[in-house]
Amino acid sequence: MVDAALALAETDGLRAVTIARIAALSGCSNGALYHRFGNRESLLKAASARMLSQIETQMHAALDSIGPDLSDLNALRALAAANRAVFEQHAGALRAFMIEGRSIDALAKQGFGASQSVGHDVIAWLTARFDCPRARANAAFRLLFSAGALMLVVADDRHLTNIEVGPDDAVHDLAEILLRLLR
Repeated sequence: MVDAALALAETDGLRAVTIARIAALSGCSNGALYHRFGNRESLLKAASARMLSQIETQMHAALDSIGPDLSDLNALRALAAANRAVFEQHAGALRAFMIEGRSIDALAKQGFGASQSVGHDVIAWLTARFDCPRARANAAFRLLFSAGALMLVVADDRHLTNIEVGPDDAVHDLAEILLRLLR
């Protein structure tokens, strides 16, 4: 049921996530959905929680995989690439929950909680790795998050300006900006 809700949100947005469509997609009855979740909002919360948990796991794994032997620039490239990959992988669902779902208090609260959790860990990692003030690490996290969020608003950010920038170039450029900020 939760997988069906996520699939619908990913492809068609939150408006498409109806009890009837989820029941049809998951092969269960409307009654089973209401019995398990009570209402549509509770089901949306469960779907959002699953997606956010996956994102938190991916970002934590990315931080753990960045070895101390990498240069600072390459470490930031790895972090920026992982951030971009998370936003790309979950783009449809993130767009649905972050943009459409912001008017649903429970979803907004979940999203902010997950952002704060990931932010806390990224900021701690940056602070330790670069021996920089938390305020700078916080600014770096906000830039990373903003770069990902931009991808949700502008589906094809390669053409945002009249100079086409590929994903690898964007990751490299962001890593260089972050390095300057953190030093």
